[in-house]
Amino acid sequence: TLDVGYRGLGASYFQSSTSLTENTIESYLAVLKAKGDMVQLDVQLTKDYVPIVWHGFGFYTSDRDRSVRDRFDLRFVLIRELTYSELKASRVFILKRWTVQEYTNLNVKDVSQNRRIFPKLSEIYEALPNTLGLLVEIKWPQIMASGVPESTQSLNKNTYVDRILQTTIHHGCGRPLIFASFDADICSMIRLKQHVFPVILMSIGKSQIWDEYMDLRTQSFQQAVNFVQSAEILGTALHVENFQNKHQLVNLALDLQQALFLWGNDLQDEHLLEQFRALDVTGLIYDQMDRVGPSTWKRSEFFRAPQLMELFGAQCVSSGNSTTIPGIKPAKPTIWPKLR
Repeated sequence: TLDVGYRGLGASYFQSSTSLTENTIESYLAVLKAKGDMVQLDVQLTKDYVPIVWHGFGFYTSDRDRSVRDRFDLRFVLIRELTYSELKASRVFILKRWTVQEYTNLNVKDVSQNRRIFPKLSEIYEALPNTLGLLVEIKWPQIMASGVPESTQSLNKNTYVDRILQTTIHHGCGRPLIFASFDADICSMIRLKQHVFPVILMSIGKSQIWDEYMDLRTQSFQQAVNFVQSAEILGTALHVENFQNKHQLVNLALDLQQALFLWGNDLQDEHLLEQFRALDVTGLIYDQMDRVGPSTWKRSEFFRAPQLMELFGAQCVSSGNSTTIPGIKPAKPTIWPKLR
């Protein structure tokens, strides 16, 4: 069972589960120090199609010269509405229990590069060692069961996926990497556009905590398993609430040789983590790995094995990017990436 750090060591903006800022290189490296096997990160595109890492579809901001006293002095802006240069020049505010906190780790000169928010996806690939696996969640707003959209999106979905794939092939091959998305169509698109990186469907399923999505493929574990089987993708990542008092339900996916990852706040309990490890789930995505993770008993992270790294190195060759593998001759010109 793989130990996967949720946004690094955990969420930090709306709940203080970690002292490190979520979705930063610093937080990802802390997972490696805690002997975690992978990190989960959120990627989306700016207006000029630059893949960046950020969880929400937008953030609160204000004009550079405006004094901010409370939340009513702020406005909400979407990532897709800003170019990358505009994003870097923006003020960023986080609302925590009705208090307003300005986030400065963006353009301040004395702040470590590893602590910056809005890192490019290419910067993540280049900064993290290849032995640290990545679960790259592609963000796309969903329609809720009530008919209300999570957010709006005006970027071209086809180009959106292509740009993330291109960035990954040029900067991120040669490492354990799995794509994931709550959008079932994006999962299908990744599966059909390339054959190097596997993909899993993320889903809430049945939950008392989260509202359901309108897409029927995401409304239950059974529906998610059925979709994975028909789309010929690697597996699913379900909220742990679907398996409360029904732990043996994991066999529904494992018997079909599908990968099964679990996520959710409840997984900060060491005993629950052990119960699911005993059931051989593929991976557990959770916060606070430095506190409840495997560092006290795991000898080394899983992907450090040389045989595995040699296997993942073949990704670069098969995708047409062999320049990063020592001793490999450059591939002949290929039709990759063929943008469909």
